[in-house]
This record gives sequence, structure tokens and C-alpha cells, in this order.
Amino acid sequence: MRKLLFFAGLVAFTTLCLPFLGLEVEHFPPSSPYFESPPPEYYVSVRADVFIFTVMYPVGDIDPISGDFHLTPTFDINSLLLGLGIKLPIDPIFIRGAAYVNYGKMMEFPSTGILHVFGKLGGGFKVLFLCLEGGIRWYYILEPSTTSFFLSPEEWYVSLGLCF
Repeated sequence: MRKLLFFAGLVAFTTLCLPFLGLEVEHFPPSSPYFESPPPEYYVSVRADVFIFTVMYPVGDIDPISGDFHLTPTFDINSLLLGLGIKLPIDPIFIRGAAYVNYGKMMEFPSTGILHVFGKLGGGFKVLFLCLEGGIRWYYILEPSTTSFFLSPEEWYVSLGLCF
């Protein structure tokens, strides 16, 4: 019985508790449904995963023509992304899914009744303490009278960081 509980605890720990700290680059086409105005084509964000919780903050964008990186000038709490995620490890590879909400839009939800949830579905591999991950994005827009779901393979992400 102890061995079974130990094994179940080990599976739960490795599935839910794989911390990650790194950079993530996201590609957005000009017609992304999540943005009111055309977004920069490539966003760079800092991502931290602890337990099932994940936090992302966009730190800048990359101009695809010149290759220049433009740093976000100030910290804006409304740009913070909060989410829940899960990794299913099959060492040395893993499958990851996550769902995020924008802090600013979440605070507007009681007055607008509109909630934008976006998620990621991807996979990656871990070598020692380095993780490389990639996948696609999806959107779920909850409005008072209707809901919309978008899945676009044109919107992808790649992340690189430390995985413990």
C-alpha cells in the first residue's frame, strides 16, 4: 500500500510540479481575434510555472523585418497573464496544456461580461535542466449572449528556459 501511495504521489508531483522559468516567443498573424488592433508579429514574454499555476508577462516584441527587439517601456499590471497549466512527462519529452486570462480584462469582466481565455497546447523535451517547448494557441471568448472558440495553427509559440 505504501508503494502504491508513493508511486501515486510521485506521478502527481512530476505531472503537476515541474517548475519552469524562461522566455517565450509567440507568433501572431495580423488577424488575431484576441487583439482589437493588429498585434506585433512576435511577442517575447517571461514565463514562470510553479505547481499548476503559470504567470506570463510580455517584455517586448521583435520586428521581423529588421530583427530589432523593442523592450516594453514600463511595467503594466494589466498586461500580466495568469493561468493554470499541466505537464504530462514522458521523459525526456512532455506534453503541456495551459489556459490563461489577462489580468486587465479579468478585472473588467464584471462590468463588460466578456472574458477572453486563451490557451496553449504543445510539447517539448527536457535535457538536464533545459527545456525547449513549442505548440499552438487557442482562444475561448465568453460573451453575455454567445461564446466563440478559435484554434489557429498560424499562432504558435516557442519557449526556452530552465526546468526543474
